[in-house]
Amino acid sequence: MQNSIEPKKFWQKLLIFWHTRELGQHIETLAKTLSVAIYIDKEFSDDEKSVATDILSKYLADEKEVFYVIEYIEMKLGKYKEDYQNFLNDKNEIIKLIKNDISLLNLIENIIEADKKTSYDEESFLEEIKQKM
Repeated sequence: MQNSIEPKKFWQKLLIFWHTRELGQHIETLAKTLSVAIYIDKEFSDDEKSVATDILSKYLADEKEVFYVIEYIEMKLGKYKEDYQNFLNDKNEIIKLIKNDISLLNLIENIIEADKKTSYDEESFLEEIKQKM
């Protein structure tokens, strides 16, 4: 089942953005990594959301913080739909970050495997990462 990415009001976006940024650069990087991994196949399944929530729960003790980061990810996915260049910029940034933190690749693989199917775009993305490492 596909999650719909609903547009949020300005103040909601600001609150979500502020809460996520307040959690630090590491969580921002995790959110961006999960966003890119989810958007690779242009679908956002319940399974991917569940895996992303589980991953974030390992880093964040408070469920409310996890909620805000998931909302932030959904906002990023909406931005990617509006502006594909934004997605490409984040994707390239994540590939560079993976060179320094291989654990990000594991997160990407977990998201890709979440929906029990691997698309051509997902396979190509993993190949691109491995070539640049």
